[in-house]
Amino acid sequence: MLLQDDFYRMLDSIGNYLGLDGIYVNNITFMAVSYCDTGTYPHVDFSNSDKKAFVLIFHLEEAKNANPELIVFPEYGNPRKGGSYKYNENRGIFLGDTATHTTAPCDYRETGEMRVSATVYFFDANEDNVDGIMEDFDQYYPSEVDRDYILKRSGIHWREPNHDEI
Repeated sequence: MLLQDDFYRMLDSIGNYLGLDGIYVNNITFMAVSYCDTGTYPHVDFSNSDKKAFVLIFHLEEAKNANPELIVFPEYGNPRKGGSYKYNENRGIFLGDTATHTTAPCDYRETGEMRVSATVYFFDANEDNVDGIMEDFDQYYPSEVDRDYILKRSGIHWREPNHDEI
């Protein structure tokens, strides 16, 4: 999937727009939600990557008549006031370093429905930010990931055209 034309064009657009050196897609996860109470946990996926770690969330399936599925909080100001985001099959939401967000409350148990999304985690790792990326790194496989593992994969899914090959 990562080398398909549409996905590569998306990575190319992101990499060029943000002035990245390279992109390593670390993992792709899926989230299916049928119930989430109001006490959800606002969090950041990356907090110390020098603004070079990102999460792309895109819609796969939604419940009928669903309210917005994601709440994104401002970086500054009142952290209790977040903006709601409604997933759409023609868009994704792109969250960067320190983007505080949470799953919006929902309850689809009576209808047997759920919302399903895919989340792509990727970063532009280098010697200056790899330790910060590792602080937030919490994947289970492969189990023995260290800074060298991340650095060796830097740019394997997209590389800035003028960047020298490793």
